[in-house]
Amino acid sequence: MPIPSSLVLPTRRIWLNLILRQQLGLIIDWRMIDRDEYQQAIERSPMNDLILRTLLSPALTGKVDDREIIYRGTRAVLPLRTLRGG
Repeated sequence: MPIPSSLVLPTRRIWLNLILRQQLGLIIDWRMIDRDEYQQAIERSPMNDLILRTLLSPALTGKVDDREIIYRGTRAVLPLRTLRGG
C-alpha cells in the first residue's frame, strides 16, 4: 500500500530542515512556501533542482531555535484531518 502524499510531504520537510540545520545552521520557514508550488518543485527536482532551490532559498532562516517557525511550519503542511487524528 503506497504512502499518501499528504503524509510524505510533511516528512520530507521535517527531514530537510534537520539536514539543513545540521549542515548549514539554517532551517526553512515553511510558512513562506506555497504548498502547491513546493509539490510541483519536488516532482520536477529529479530533472531540475534549480526550481526547488529557487523556491526554498528566500525562506531560509538562521532562527533554528525559534519554536514558532518550527511548529507552525510543520502544522502548515499537515492536512487538517491528520491533525484531528482522522
